[in-house]
Amino acid sequence: MKTIVTRVGLAFAALAATLAVTAPQASAEPAGRGACLTIANDSRNAIRIVMRTTPIGNQPGWAHDIPAHSVGTLVDGSGRYLLSPDGKWDITAPAGSWAFDPKFREGACKGVWNFTVK
Repeated sequence: MKTIVTRVGLAFAALAATLAVTAPQASAEPAGRGACLTIANDSRNAIRIVMRTTPIGNQPGWAHDIPAHSVGTLVDGSGRYLLSPDGKWDITAPAGSWAFDPKFREGACKGVWNFTVK
């Protein structure tokens, strides 16, 4: 009986690890308040980004679909760049990598976090 419980526990842990890999939480530690967010979707499929951060002027849970093979800096419904209130971004997205560009100064952006999905 103990062996069966161990096997079930290991199978559940493996399943949980697999699910975490397919849709991990992504976060970035930035250089300052007001950083924007650019998403580069280099994959073959459209992806969905869900905000865990509450961007300035927006609500948490805001979602954006990014087409395959596209790059864009995220904007709100009025066309203004989304700004991080504390310079950090916390999103739910497919696995990806982060890079900060402090020289990006378009609109109100004080740098930009680039999140790339392969």
